[in-house]
This record gives sequence, C-alpha cells and structure tokens, in this order.
Amino acid sequence: MSWATLYLGSSLGAPAALAAVGYISLVGAQFVGRLVGDRLVDRFGQRTIARAGGVIVAVGMGLALAFPTVPGTIVGFIAAGFGVATLIPAALQAADELPGLRHGAGLTIVSWLLRLGFLLAPPLVGLIADNAGLRTGLLVVPIAGLVAILFAGVLEGRWPTRSVQ
Repeated sequence: MSWATLYLGSSLGAPAALAAVGYISLVGAQFVGRLVGDRLVDRFGQRTIARAGGVIVAVGMGLALAFPTVPGTIVGFIAAGFGVATLIPAALQAADELPGLRHGAGLTIVSWLLRLGFLLAPPLVGLIADNAGLRTGLLVVPIAGLVAILFAGVLEGRWPTRSVQ
C-alpha cells in the first residue's frame, strides 16, 4: 500500500499531498467494497464476485501501469482496492469450511499464510523495483488479480434461492 505513494510521488512526479491519495484511494475503495460486498456475494456468489474482483484488479491496475498518469494510476489503485475487497473474507470463509479439518483449523492456516504474504509482498515489490523499477514491481498487483481469477473456482457459487410460501 505504501508503494502507491512512492510510485505516484517519485515515478510520476505527483506532489506529496497528491501522492498520498494513492494509498487513501486504495484503502477507501477497499472499505466501500467491503460495505457492498456481502450483498454482491449474496446475489451472485463468492466465485463470481472473486472472479469479477480479479478482473477489476488486473484490468484497472494493468491499465494504470501500461499508461502511467497520476489520475489514471489513482483510478488503478481504486480498482485494486475495490477488486480485492471481498477476496480475503471469501478465502477465510472457504478455509473455515474445508472438509476433513477441525472447525477453525483451516481458518488458522489461511490466516497465517495471509500474514506471511503481508510480510513478503512488500520486500518482493522492493526487490523487483530495485532491479527493474517500481512500475515493474507493481506488476505484482495485476498478476495477483489474475491469480484470484484462476483460484476463484474453489469458492462457492451462487446459493440456491429459497422460495417463500
């Protein structure tokens, strides 16, 4: 998330106050996505929403990196935040319902893997950025969107609707 501010400021030359908007827009869009996400998941199912979120991340951030401008990149970070908003809750729920594991065991494993990802992703972006530039390092974001599309199949589809009688 802090890479957003650095990219906007140092790579695209945005003033410091505007560079901070990258991070704020990412987190703000994630917040909005979480607010509306449950209704979307209830209507379309986790699998469809995860795939749509992956597309939003990959296309939004991919276009922002392909055509780098300050406004376009801010929109790309908005897309990334909104796109990932329902992915972690979906992964946690799916992990908690894995067959063959005690209640909570899958949730614990995925929770620890998420922590590991949160610790390793920033240095990975930094390593790539040091060797190939920050714009290239941020390709991790659209790639993550593509990975979400690929792995969304393990999530539940749409739940059958119940008729009221």
